[in-house]
Amino acid sequence: MAEQEQKTQVQPSQVKEAKEEKGLLDQIIEEGRMARDESQKEWAKDLIGEFVKQVMEGTMVVSKNVELMINSRIGQLDRLISSQLNEVMHHPEFQKLEGSWRGLNYLVNQSETGDHLKIRVMSVSKKDLL
Repeated sequence: MAEQEQKTQVQPSQVKEAKEEKGLLDQIIEEGRMARDESQKEWAKDLIGEFVKQVMEGTMVVSKNVELMINSRIGQLDRLISSQLNEVMHHPEFQKLEGSWRGLNYLVNQSETGDHLKIRVMSVSKKDLL
């Protein structure tokens, strides 16, 4: 009976020592259930590292109101994506390509349908065609 009590007394200290052997980052990943296997642990470490980097650089503000912090981050990402998409959509080469596709779409949708109708698309410039 005394041996069983001694075993139970030793076990909590062994658990504490095992936790101390692991780094703080490993404890966060395990207790936060961020990873199930080794590949996910590496990914989780990268995520936490990126989070810490952004906090240290000041690009992310940490507050006690988690919902406000998440909504703020979503807003930043939304502005970034909108800016990038706006840049792509207003680029002259993209607009030229979009115009060609819209013209082809209009041609196909406005054509009289029938058994003998065939629309062939050729990859040539207007100059080469004339």
